[in-house]
Amino acid sequence: MPYLEWLENYSHILYPLMIVGVVVLIIAGILASLRTEGMAGLVKAEVRRLIIVELRQQMQGTSAEHLAKVLGLEPFRVVGLLDEMQREGLVTSYTSSDRRTTWQLKGGLGRGPS
Repeated sequence: MPYLEWLENYSHILYPLMIVGVVVLIIAGILASLRTEGMAGLVKAEVRRLIIVELRQQMQGTSAEHLAKVLGLEPFRVVGLLDEMQREGLVTSYTSSDRRTTWQLKGGLGRGPS
């Protein structure tokens, strides 16, 4: 019973310290999740390579949804990679009058601008 007496005697210090510890762990988890990217570097490089291979096969271009289905990824991840590749000058996109965005390799033979 000395343990329970110690808890009763120092509960005014112990419980606030536990609360602060939990809050610090939650904040650390949130910050860690914000810093991590969607994919690891090696996986990201492989997915980018597969995107280029698929875009070479689809010279007229293709949608991000089609690429996501072929790669087995979520469309938002594929769009993020395509945006990144567009900033680097590897791919280009155009949006048709029916609001469908088509992606193709830069310099491809499709109808969109190069």
